[in-house]
Amino acid sequence: MKMKTWPTWLKALAGLAVAAFAAASAYVIAVNVSRFGSPATPPETAPTTQAVAAEEGDVAFWTCVMHPTVRSPEPGTCPVCKMTLTPVKKGAGLTLTARQKALIPVHTEPTGYQKLAREIRTVGILDYNERKLAAASTRVSGWIERLYVDFTGTKVRVYYACPDHPDKHFHKPGACPIDGKPLRRHADHLVEIYSPELLSAQEEYLQALQAVEQLKDSDLEVMRTTARATVISTEGKLRLLGLEEGQIESIRRRGKAVTTLTLYAPIGGTVIETKALLGQHVKAGQDLYRIADLSTLWVLADIYEYELPWLRRGMPVEITGDAFPAQPVHGHVSFIYPYLHRQTRTVKVLIEVPNEDGRLKPGMAATARLRVGLADIYGFDQAPKARFACPMHPWITSDEPGRTCTICDMPLEPTDTSEGATTQPATRTVLTCGMPGHPVFEPGKAPADGRCPECGMVLVEKQVAPAGHEAGPAASALKLRWKFVCPDHPDHVSNDPGTCPEDGRALVMTGEVLAVPKTAVINTGERKVVYVDQGDAGYAARQVEIGPEGWTYDGAGKRLRRYVPIISGIEPGQTVVTHGNFLIDSQSQITGAAAQAYGGAIGKEEQPKHRH
Repeated sequence: MKMKTWPTWLKALAGLAVAAFAAASAYVIAVNVSRFGSPATPPETAPTTQAVAAEEGDVAFWTCVMHPTVRSPEPGTCPVCKMTLTPVKKGAGLTLTARQKALIPVHTEPTGYQKLAREIRTVGILDYNERKLAAASTRVSGWIERLYVDFTGTKVRVYYACPDHPDKHFHKPGACPIDGKPLRRHADHLVEIYSPELLSAQEEYLQALQAVEQLKDSDLEVMRTTARATVISTEGKLRLLGLEEGQIESIRRRGKAVTTLTLYAPIGGTVIETKALLGQHVKAGQDLYRIADLSTLWVLADIYEYELPWLRRGMPVEITGDAFPAQPVHGHVSFIYPYLHRQTRTVKVLIEVPNEDGRLKPGMAATARLRVGLADIYGFDQAPKARFACPMHPWITSDEPGRTCTICDMPLEPTDTSEGATTQPATRTVLTCGMPGHPVFEPGKAPADGRCPECGMVLVEKQVAPAGHEAGPAASALKLRWKFVCPDHPDHVSNDPGTCPEDGRALVMTGEVLAVPKTAVINTGERKVVYVDQGDAGYAARQVEIGPEGWTYDGAGKRLRRYVPIISGIEPGQTVVTHGNFLIDSQSQITGAAAQAYGGAIGKEEQPKHRH
């Protein structure tokens, strides 16, 4: 058989392909040899990681780059992944090159003092002031003969007048400023009730009066005494049935019983509920009207749990609503509920708002804005104890009379510090009835009759916090680092009250607290960490104890930046990392050779290529 031959041009093409493959293979081998060195280099001539660590310094422990939680005092392999352990050297904090700092980037700033405050915004509903609600009820059974108030919304009055000068009206009981006689109460009438029971009690009272008159010339002292006692008893019965002093006096003067009982308004205000109808039969104790004094209202608002450190009774509140967006009303926190709502994690707060002009209506929606300074709540216990203090900002003090507050320009008031005393009393004595919201009097300034003008209860002495101050939550337990300066040498700054070393004057508290930006603090859950820039020594982690988070504000009230007070762990003037600290923290978990393994995360310096 004759064999088939390949064309000449095909044989030439195949030869060229073989030659090109050989040339390419030779080139690849040459390039790799020049880059990585001869493959014949013995492995034992290359330095190991353990040898490098031994040469460069002491090793704190050995760890795995894949499992940093593995730490061993001896070199070896990882029990999890069997990788060779890498050394972590003893020394200062994590150091970064200039290129690494720029890539992160790392921002730092010195620690200083800041004046912190907090603004809390919440919403609520306007409601009746429960302390100014009253029910008008009858103490006798009978039938309604006449209605004076026959629809809801009617306004009723209660006032006090001088007996001999009825044109002089007052809102509270007391003595007439003209002749000193007790003021007489006047109130608008609501209904008239016919009651056989009341009629019988009046007849008993009139008979007792007649008996006294008939026995006034009797020689039997026992009979006269018994008759007088009967008058006192029957007169007291009329009072218990609801008759007022003026009605009893009218019965005694006329000598004739009245057939109906007039029911008067218990308080002045607006009738918000009516249950009385003409001719209706009513029973003793039945409520006929509900009356609300709308001169003050409550806003029931919710405050979140994390905002509680900034909350205290008496703090000012600004209220706005849809009906008066450009006309804010200023009130104050009247009561903080002692329990937390489990579902919403909020606490109910009662805000008392004045409403003398009546433009606020119960049921309106309102927005509440509460702003308070950190020093207003926590600064009082560490403020210098001086003779005079501001009632609104008690940490502004002075030993000299006639000074004014540097914040609100109010005159500084005496702190009741006794002569020669070195500390301010922890409490002061006041006179109060004990009912929340009722007036409190200083000794010597209480009403002459010693009774509360709101409820008539006897005033008793009580020990309370010094004037102008009510301690915030755990205020005495939170020891913040406040700034104290010398009035004449402001460059002298201290964390503690004392005297100036230059002239011996008492240091003044400025209201500023040692704080760092919020971004400087890493919250791990169990601890708070701040990284300090030590210069050439690198970045070192410092565990800190912090206070309640606050904000700085400009002169116009605009919020600027968040800060957290430092209780311990950082000193004034130290430079802290405010940006890039999370990456520094993760990088510092693995140092030495392990950090080099992860250096690409923050950009390591490009190393020169090794060539033979």
